[in-house]
Amino acid sequence: MKILNLRAYYYPEKIPGLRMLEDLCDIFEKNKITHTVITPVPTRGVDERTRSAYSEKLTETRRGGYEIIKRFPLFREGRGVLVRALRYRIGQKRTYRIAKKETDTDLVLAVSTPPTQGLLAAKTAHRLGVPFIYSVQDLFPESAVNAGIIKKGGLLCKTGLRITDRIYRKAAAITVISETFKKNLVDRGVAPEKIFVIENWVDTDAVFPVKKNENPLFEELGIDREKFTVLYAGTLGRTQGAEMLPEAAGLLADEKDIQFVIFGAGECFESIKTAAEKAPNIKIFPLLPEEKTAQVYGMADIALITCKKGVGASSLPSKAASIMSCGKPILAAFDEESELGRTLKASGAGMCVRPEDAAALAEGILLMKDKISEYDPDGIREYAVKTGSKQACLGKLEELIKRFVKQ
Repeated sequence: MKILNLRAYYYPEKIPGLRMLEDLCDIFEKNKITHTVITPVPTRGVDERTRSAYSEKLTETRRGGYEIIKRFPLFREGRGVLVRALRYRIGQKRTYRIAKKETDTDLVLAVSTPPTQGLLAAKTAHRLGVPFIYSVQDLFPESAVNAGIIKKGGLLCKTGLRITDRIYRKAAAITVISETFKKNLVDRGVAPEKIFVIENWVDTDAVFPVKKNENPLFEELGIDREKFTVLYAGTLGRTQGAEMLPEAAGLLADEKDIQFVIFGAGECFESIKTAAEKAPNIKIFPLLPEEKTAQVYGMADIALITCKKGVGASSLPSKAASIMSCGKPILAAFDEESELGRTLKASGAGMCVRPEDAAALAEGILLMKDKISEYDPDGIREYAVKTGSKQACLGKLEELIKRFVKQ
């Protein structure tokens, strides 16, 4: 039995959902399914030494031979949209050149980053005569429209709709991360019976509450344990809208008992780091390894999630489940009428303020600080365990995959 996974990014890159990818590999290993990944030489969040090492080792076998990673050389991605689009195009051509030779494949997998990855999977699956499952992590072109990258109703938007409609038609099954996403696809004419809601999960056994007075990261990083800590951890890219964090910190500079701690990576990291140097109440660090997630969020009195205006309607940050699994309240600079907004209301885990508004964020921090005792850490974690635990979500995914893998 063999599954072919076509990825634009993969281990050891610093990408959202890396832990979930590892959990998925656990399923394949447990079921003795050979999982072959085709992906470029790593670029995101890796240094030149690491990149060079993988350039010399284009094939890697892990998990007792049940995971085979086949990499190919590709130039680093830049910040420009055109350069990135060119890289995706070249990468997909090279991926297909390798993938079409995997003739003993039973099933093809692909995710919606980049959006054209689904077309590659459809083409590959057709060539091999097998089905493919498409994992939708954000809605395209809606997400690009909401982020202001493309214009609603414009040529790129119409092209995006045609591309994704074709992918949805070709996919044997589509997984989405929320009921809101499912409704969106059904409204676009996708058959509801081929859409499966599988939330982004968190390993609630590995991501758990860590008390501030027992958290070693404060000493290791030279951070004041006694101050009220507002924490951001994650990607610092265009759609996150996190550029306002230094400004919000500046607005709270007179609140001497409040400090901002940022762990980040991505195209805006350096610019935010430079801006943060002017704010004495911010400390900024690169992302820590995923196994330190519990300690990272354990530092927080409030954890932040940010995005650009409109983006929240077509995305749901996977880190929300991790924050809640640590029992921490969330302040989201996020569209209130979004899946995250509804989750925060249903769980009592936090609140939303206007995206891209530093003053609103600063005001929200003061408001939540005054009412911090009203947020129940045990209740927040219990909600995460009930709705997004690894065991529950992986069970649904495992059953779906077994439908299509030959026994």
